[in-house]
Amino acid sequence: MKYIQKTSKKSKYFVALVLTCSLAILITTAAIITNVVSKNSDGGGIVTTVPDIIGGEARQNGLALAYPAINKKSYIDFVEIENPTGKFGFMYAETTDEQIFYYFDSNGRRHDYLPEIYFEEAGFSYSQLFAIDSSDGFGQYSLVDYLFASLQSPYFNERIAFETDPDKKALQMKEFGFTDEEISSVRFHYKNELGEIITRDVKIGGKSVTGTGFYFIVTNEDGTERPYIYASLNNYYGYAVSNMTNFIKPLLVA
Repeated sequence: MKYIQKTSKKSKYFVALVLTCSLAILITTAAIITNVVSKNSDGGGIVTTVPDIIGGEARQNGLALAYPAINKKSYIDFVEIENPTGKFGFMYAETTDEQIFYYFDSNGRRHDYLPEIYFEEAGFSYSQLFAIDSSDGFGQYSLVDYLFASLQSPYFNERIAFETDPDKKALQMKEFGFTDEEISSVRFHYKNELGEIITRDVKIGGKSVTGTGFYFIVTNEDGTERPYIYASLNNYYGYAVSNMTNFIKPLLVA
């Protein structure tokens, strides 16, 4: 492998911190607007109720979270996604302050995603690999940024208890998009404020009936599945249900 010159970690960290803080404000603002204002049948604005918090949940900026917020993107050191399009993920490399992109082939072997330009262009890094979401009006946040933001702050506005009858639960899972053909699974490791390493799973089902947000299920810190379906406040979980090549700039797809 050729030597790749990197930008200084200090300057990259500062830029990443500014962008992360700005993205957090953007996402929180969007979540507040989505939660507070909705339309009734005659088109007027109405105020919705923020759900009460139960065990394992939290509150941030006056909104409900399915689990306590992860304050820094760099606290998440591993994210792995498995959906109908394949299996892929991201590993945090502290030495370069980057997310390393990898995928699994049809034989289950893992490969780091390395386009040819990675070896040929001095100064190229993974931060230049990821596609930018231009639909947000800012054009500076990558799809990876939004994916991580959805995991950092799992805002929700509805909680639906699992059906206790097995047959009714099977129908419920189908209704909300949690079938083998539709479901996307995200497993990630992160460090909480106490310095403990937590492994959490998020299952993502279908789009919400409101058209904004997705239904999702989470595990507790002990790995047990919480018996609720949540409705997210934004569409950022949609990145976890997309094809892995969507995360990459089109000209760099290997």
